[in-house]
Amino acid sequence: MKNLILSIALALTSLTTFAQSKGTPPELPAGVTKGLSITYNEYSQLVFVTKKKVLTLEDMEDIKEYIAYSYRLYYAEAPQVTRKRKKWTLIFERR
Repeated sequence: MKNLILSIALALTSLTTFAQSKGTPPELPAGVTKGLSITYNEYSQLVFVTKKKVLTLEDMEDIKEYIAYSYRLYYAEAPQVTRKRKKWTLIFERR
């Protein structure tokens, strides 16, 4: 009986710890959601495409935080960044 109560208490503590660690996801910067597309390519890389005219360094950091939180299987610290007219493409490698 004591083992049952102890195991239930331990399970409840682990559930509350998991719920607290989740937190709220980071928000994408204003304007980045215009023309937003998040897909995978044939090399199992994550492709993040936006049609914002100008991406600042702060925008890039916010996007990297969003990818690190939402897509944990991808290395968010060093994406390949390309720009073609108004279209920005960020490619994240799989871990």
